[in-house]
Amino acid sequence: MNVDELSQVTGAAYAMVYPSYFEGFGIPILEALKCNVPAIVSNTSSMPEVAGDAGLLVNPESVEDIAAKMEQLYKDEALRAKLIAAAPAQVQKFTWDKAADVLWQNILKCLK
Repeated sequence: MNVDELSQVTGAAYAMVYPSYFEGFGIPILEALKCNVPAIVSNTSSMPEVAGDAGLLVNPESVEDIAAKMEQLYKDEALRAKLIAAAPAQVQKFTWDKAADVLWQNILKCLK
């Protein structure tokens, strides 16, 4: 599957449900948000920061919490629209250019 096909499949989703126990960074979350797909993610590790205002947080150990958030997102179109509207700004917080700049600034600090 190429990038365009993956974007089409992801973009066709109603929501992304990602109740992982641990995520090193959260690229799958950003991929969903970039496709204007709201995310339901764990309230652990990096996921709350990555999802920001464009996602709903769940306890990954609670099937009830995950199901409740899925139902809430399905029934509340205004909430879903709000999350989708927040996605572009959230995605812009995590660009490759920003990551490279932070890395470069830290390298320069180490050289001083």
